[in-house]
Amino acid sequence: MSLVNIVPVLGELYPIDLAGEKSANVPKYIGRPTAYMVGENSTITTSGVTTDDVTFTAKKVAVLSAPISSELLMFSRTPFLADVIRFSQEAIALKKQSQVTIGVGNSTNAQGFDSIDAGRAVTQVGAALDWKDAYELIHGVIRPYRMGAKFGMTDATLKVLRQVSDDQGRPILTLPITPNDPYMLAGYPVLELPDIEGAGTASDPARIYFGFWRAFSGLAVSGGQRIDQTNVANDNFTHDTVQVRLIEMFDAELLDEEAMAYMDVTY
Repeated sequence: MSLVNIVPVLGELYPIDLAGEKSANVPKYIGRPTAYMVGENSTITTSGVTTDDVTFTAKKVAVLSAPISSELLMFSRTPFLADVIRFSQEAIALKKQSQVTIGVGNSTNAQGFDSIDAGRAVTQVGAALDWKDAYELIHGVIRPYRMGAKFGMTDATLKVLRQVSDDQGRPILTLPITPNDPYMLAGYPVLELPDIEGAGTASDPARIYFGFWRAFSGLAVSGGQRIDQTNVANDNFTHDTVQVRLIEMFDAELLDEEAMAYMDVTY
């Protein structure tokens, strides 16, 4: 399974290359311009401020493997070291996604990430999750951003939606054609996001997102991923073990809040 399947949101965000620098300023939208009727030889009214900038500051995420026996590496029938690196890359990718999806303002996120906790709030139609809620979310996003938009939810919420039908008894979810294809809801793909919190109860509602992720948030990476292995001539030779370290610098920040809508739902 590829990292795209494991961490779907990271591939949706607008990519920003910090080119090895610690931080960079990127323009963002904070509103929309306004058109006015203007008389001949009259002054055009100036729109309010619609743009600003946001600073992406790379933060470190790292994996340090437990010591691995040199004999295990030598006599293993599988490319064991390659597996350690692959699993470490998966761990970094999952940590990056959790930082993006937990959200700024959440007490569990102390690293200063903007995330998908922002967006336009849309109210659930009834007391329980209903097929009409999907259309409320879709129309909570301005029309230009509906092209290429996707839903985002937990597997638990997706499980509930698989049992929801419209007024004519038709399931509202379209099953994937292959295991690697997404579910479709009201004609839009669904991203499964395990890090979104909420149990779907009245006291702890689950959250569903809908929007154009690439316009909504950016993901900045500085310098790519660094992979180091302990030096055989020094510590490794003394202790007869190997350790692998992976380090990546990244940040995620809000670019345009109008590109995303969310709904807190109960099942």
